[in-house]
Amino acid sequence: MEKKGKIIVSVVVSLSLILVAGVATGVIVAVNNKKSNGADEMQNTKERFTSLMCRNTQEDQNLCREVLSQVDGSSSSDPKAYIDAAVNDIRDGVTTALKMMMTDVEFSKDDNGIKMAIDGCKEVMESALSSLDLFSNVLRSNHDINSVQTQSPDLKNWLSAVISYQQSCVDIFEDQNEGERKIKEQLQSQSLDRVEKVSIITLDIVTGLAKIIEDLGLHVQMKPIASSGRVLREEVDNEGFPDWFSSSDRKLLAKDVKFHVPNVVVAKDGSGNFRTIQDAINSYPKAKNFQGRYIIYVKAGIYKENCTVPSHAINVFMYGDDPTKTIITASMSNVTHNLKTMLTATFVNKAGMFLAKDMRFENAAGAKGHQAVALRNVGDFSAFYNCHIHGYQDTLYVQANRQFYRNCEIAGTVDFIFGTSPGWAPHDGNEMKGFLDICEYGNTGPAASVHGRIKWKGYRGMITKNEAMRFTVAEFLKGGPNNGADRWLNALGVPFDSGFLRP
Repeated sequence: MEKKGKIIVSVVVSLSLILVAGVATGVIVAVNNKKSNGADEMQNTKERFTSLMCRNTQEDQNLCREVLSQVDGSSSSDPKAYIDAAVNDIRDGVTTALKMMMTDVEFSKDDNGIKMAIDGCKEVMESALSSLDLFSNVLRSNHDINSVQTQSPDLKNWLSAVISYQQSCVDIFEDQNEGERKIKEQLQSQSLDRVEKVSIITLDIVTGLAKIIEDLGLHVQMKPIASSGRVLREEVDNEGFPDWFSSSDRKLLAKDVKFHVPNVVVAKDGSGNFRTIQDAINSYPKAKNFQGRYIIYVKAGIYKENCTVPSHAINVFMYGDDPTKTIITASMSNVTHNLKTMLTATFVNKAGMFLAKDMRFENAAGAKGHQAVALRNVGDFSAFYNCHIHGYQDTLYVQANRQFYRNCEIAGTVDFIFGTSPGWAPHDGNEMKGFLDICEYGNTGPAASVHGRIKWKGYRGMITKNEAMRFTVAEFLKGGPNNGADRWLNALGVPFDSGFLRP
């Protein structure tokens, strides 16, 4: 009955319905066209941004496009969204690796080699997550891409650290052990290979961010490069200290070591607060609001122990009486103790802004121990001054992040400094020549003329002093919220030259 009633009504008002339908149809078409145009515009914007971001990557450009395609259409005009998508892709891969290892360890309880490898890999993968969190915090705390770009030294460091951690995870699994090899292959195929590739892609994007911003028609904010080893004037006060450097730290650096007032003292004879260095490290305040330097004085003596400064123990200053008098020594090794190289270190620093002075770090395993690390360091903005680092093979493991060593004696025979660092490696073939930036500066002597030099794409010939500043230590040590190349080393009180050593 209800259906028939509707038919009768429709007959009675047929003319009105036709008119209304005509109007309604016109409205619907207009709305659909508007939505369609908006969707097309967002898609075009997305394709343009993706093309610009992926243009200079040395990795698979198809993978780059796949990763950036995850950007939501409503965010297609925000350059930050593309970087965020890449970082989230890396984070998903790291999380996948951690989940896989939780499963693997349940089936490998009886194989100590597998257990050690998994424990080591979990440690570095958790560090990778911490680096990615720092990266994401920059994206969240800055409203525009220019603000993000000004912190590119930090972003590049954290991405480089993720790549280092990924490689450390892969390296810790031994191919000779069938169980370890299978786990490594699974981790690589299902997670870590992609983590490495997407990290490199993201690093390429961040490295070329200034050019990307320019090509997008946005204003690029660039900071001048510091010269002559000096900090930019606006970053320091009239006493030569950066604005974030506390007055207590200024007093600390102004005093001779013998006048320092340590928080705790380590002494083997019991005359201090602790007899072992690790106990002193463990005394680091648990309060999250702790500020300033935590000073540990280690009296003269030979301390036979393995020590670790955890990542939360930032701003530790540890000093001894002299590197020939205050000695930390152990003999853990790859062969003698059947340990993974990463786990043999006598001293491990995971904390940021760590400073050591007048101490000796030693692995006494000798030739029979093969790989035996004296010092493994992953602490960002860490510095070692007037220290001895002694071993036989794999003495100093520079694992990740920004580190500085001054007046240090580093001794060993095979690979005694290894790990991750900025530098060059030979590439066979010609495929890499287009990515090289080859310059000459300040040439003198019979071969100073650039006539007859190579004709590679990246060769630029002679450059100016201002251009050459890009290749000085100052650029490699950049970091911090204001990009002061020298600030963290000035804060630590370590002497250095960040520019040219001669005019």
